[in-house]
Amino acid sequence: MKLTRTAVHQYPSGLIVSLDQFLVSARNTVNVKLVLGMMDKYPVQLKDAYLRSRTIECGWEVMRPETSIHTFIFPADITRNMDAVIKTAYKEQTYPDQLEGRIKNQGAVLDLVASIDPKFWKFSRAFPGLSTTFYAVKNKLRSWLEDRKWLEQDWLRVEADVDLFGLETETSGLSWDAVYERHQTLANEVIAKFATSPLSLEFATPSGKGLISFDNIVGGVCNGWLKTVLWGFYLEYLAGVMGGCYVLLTLTTSVGWPRTPAIPICFTKVVLQSVNMKANHCGIIVAQLHYVEATHKLLVFAYMYEPLIDDDYRDDMENVWNGVTNGEKNVVQEGLRRFVERWQKSSQLQTCHRSN
Repeated sequence: MKLTRTAVHQYPSGLIVSLDQFLVSARNTVNVKLVLGMMDKYPVQLKDAYLRSRTIECGWEVMRPETSIHTFIFPADITRNMDAVIKTAYKEQTYPDQLEGRIKNQGAVLDLVASIDPKFWKFSRAFPGLSTTFYAVKNKLRSWLEDRKWLEQDWLRVEADVDLFGLETETSGLSWDAVYERHQTLANEVIAKFATSPLSLEFATPSGKGLISFDNIVGGVCNGWLKTVLWGFYLEYLAGVMGGCYVLLTLTTSVGWPRTPAIPICFTKVVLQSVNMKANHCGIIVAQLHYVEATHKLLVFAYMYEPLIDDDYRDDMENVWNGVTNGEKNVVQEGLRRFVERWQKSSQLQTCHRSN
């Protein structure tokens, strides 16, 4: 008679995975379907309808950070409400006196703590943010499934005219049957990336200047939206292939222009400025530079491209190029033109020697 052997695995007592630890694991796990299944079963507290009418109280307390990061999440609406209450309290309440050194040495900190009657739990300022991140990651994983479903369709039956990208997709000059087969091959290559890439995985351009995480790619394959972060990554890749190209990303116009580059401007052929018009609508300004070595002059030719070719966006594009001034002609916001001029002044053009 064949005996059945049974192995018993005993987990350590008190083994707990807090929400922040679970989110780190979720973003670093390749098996997306497994993670999504775990998130569907993750405990949700404060679901009772009567709790939605309860007041959320918030105040400064001395606490240990680990005591208010729990192993469950809130419903999305309570998460938003608690986050708003904590932010309001942070602005309006007086910051208490600093803790004494002996208390800090015991791991205690001052933090805003929120609670809802009945006060079974207390929640730190970070917890609503973690709960919000939970829902964001879950939505991203669902987008992953939609992307996979779209990629796994039979591309031999899909009529797609992508002659514009014929060179990049290696379909130029091929018969329609060969083009369909090439599309299927490309889809399989992307599917392989989806099957082996956790959300946290980062892709870099060959130059190392462009960096993007996989979770910024997921969701854009199926619906076709070209997000700002993807747009910037593509420009950095293009710049690395071209050489002599300097890229300025969309956020430049909102967070401020970078310092003047150390390399002399005469060694740069093109400056690319990404421009965000509205939501997912982007344009680009191309400043072509031509250094005349005989006269030590720099010629600049500006080209503005907006895909809808809509005159309503022309002023927005010109503001990015020329900058914004007030009624007294004082510069309120620097433009790409001013950035190039500043770069030119800092460069010693007389020391530039190259063939154009």
